[in-house]
Amino acid sequence: MHGRVQGCDFRLTLIHDPAAGVLRIAVTDARGNRLPSPATDTATPLHDESGRGLPIVIALADRWGTEPYPPSGKTVWAECVS
Repeated sequence: MHGRVQGCDFRLTLIHDPAAGVLRIAVTDARGNRLPSPATDTATPLHDESGRGLPIVIALADRWGTEPYPPSGKTVWAECVS
């Protein structure tokens, strides 16, 4: 559901750099106006259907961030180092 806009797709990119030991996961969507930010309260009520994605990324990734994707989208990326 993240970043889903009726009639617009998303792009998933996986890049593995074995020399650096880094896996980069990036999701690009058309919702450039809704940038994620680290949650100050990561407690999501048990029965909520959303709200767990970013806390999972923060817990598992070594670094993460966002980049604009012109003309109006964004890319959210995370890197895991082995």
